[in-house]
Amino acid sequence: MTADPTIHVLTMADERYAMPLAVMGRSLLERHRSGRPLVLRVIDDGMTADSRRAVEESWKGASEGGARWEFVEPYYGQAERLPVWGRVPALTYARLFLNDQFPDRAGRVVVLDSDVLVLADIAELFEADLGEHVLGAAVDPFIPTVSALDGLPASVRKEIPADAPYFNAGVMVVDLARWREKEVSRRALTYIERHYRELRQYDQDALNYVLHEHWRELEAGWNAQPRVTNALGVRCPEQARIAHFSGRLKPWLYQGGTEWDRAYFEVLERTAWKGFQVVGGWKALAWRVYDSPLRRLVHGLERRALAAQRTALLRWGMR
Repeated sequence: MTADPTIHVLTMADERYAMPLAVMGRSLLERHRSGRPLVLRVIDDGMTADSRRAVEESWKGASEGGARWEFVEPYYGQAERLPVWGRVPALTYARLFLNDQFPDRAGRVVVLDSDVLVLADIAELFEADLGEHVLGAAVDPFIPTVSALDGLPASVRKEIPADAPYFNAGVMVVDLARWREKEVSRRALTYIERHYRELRQYDQDALNYVLHEHWRELEAGWNAQPRVTNALGVRCPEQARIAHFSGRLKPWLYQGGTEWDRAYFEVLERTAWKGFQVVGGWKALAWRVYDSPLRRLVHGLERRALAAQRTALLRWGMR
């Protein structure tokens, strides 16, 4: 492990994700019971002063152990081209530069998307056995292998076995020394510069390419995705330690029917957004109807349509 006893956690948010950030941080701090010091670092891409105050108010008194948080600006190194499309901002690439966010004394960092709900003491993840690997992560249930739909492009797959697993970067524990040793930031940025017209999952693609032999698979419960059941017809892990509301079906957009949606709103009630109600109307109803077993009938077509749209945007929209 590391001589530094501090548990370092990194997340990212902008103004749109101020409330989800408050919920994520609250759930993280409430479950922090190991007694070790914890530092939550937030890469803040433009939250208003009022939103930041509300987030910090949401976290006060949440942890019985020693915990603090800090907000920093995004850093993108020497990147010249960071392709984006759809709903995901360029902020997602900020996690590629972990080595610039933490001092040399920090041995590890847990990286969390701000749309997660922490259900276990994060010390368990922080102390996961990585062996000689750079990071630990769970296989993405929607993209189980590099050759799956939405996996890595054919132009690079000849370098990687077709059945090599593909990880989701929304929950990771990273050995910073090995990250620096493998020059992950530089190599990932090189991949993006060379293959920006073929990127499917932003920085996650670059990490899966660069680290395809250097990551350890974690239990699926560390990145349990509640929407997988209706989309793919498979069960979400019963022993979920982190619930990750990946994709477009967010709990704050409509009234989801899973136990993790209910748990999400229980934590939300302990934040500055107490009393928040999902906005009704046809959009919320459409999301709710869509997030049902009917979804698996159209999920494949939906992904192919989005892939075609993405290809067109990257091919013709970025010169």
